[in-house]
Amino acid sequence: MDIDSGLAFIRKAFEKEEDAKLWDRYLVDYRHMGPENFITFETYKEMAQMKSIPKTKQETINEINEKVEKIINLTLKGGENDGV
Repeated sequence: MDIDSGLAFIRKAFEKEEDAKLWDRYLVDYRHMGPENFITFETYKEMAQMKSIPKTKQETINEINEKVEKIINLTLKGGENDGV
């Protein structure tokens, strides 16, 4: 088995394990579902995946440059005043 096949196999195994854990969570939540708030497992899975994606802050180039300048100033001044 080459390395690509091995990595694909490992990824698939982790995916199956995560699905099994999510299924167990779904079964717990399923007990509290009624006709008015029932959702399918696929919908539940999509919602869980959306929640697990971390939201990152998009910084502008100017904001990054300001941070770099502060770091340089702190380094040159020996750590005085307003930090990053």
